[in-house]
Amino acid sequence: MEQSVRPEAIIADIYSQINEQRSIGQAPKEVLMNLKDYRLLDWYRNFLGDAENSAHEYLGQYEIFGLEILIEAVERPVVR
Repeated sequence: MEQSVRPEAIIADIYSQINEQRSIGQAPKEVLMNLKDYRLLDWYRNFLGDAENSAHEYLGQYEIFGLEILIEAVERPVVR
């Protein structure tokens, strides 16, 4: 049985990886994720909708937290 991942969990994982890299002095540039996770985040972004002065500015169509999203064959998102 396939386990469903919530978009909030993906976002939290990416945020945690970004903070971890920054805490050791690295500057992350991109996020690798599989197509399924990307589509889930894209759906979530559309679900939240666009609003002026939005609280979800961290999630763009092709970026998250200002980092470019690249589609790769990874099991879970990887910040690098």
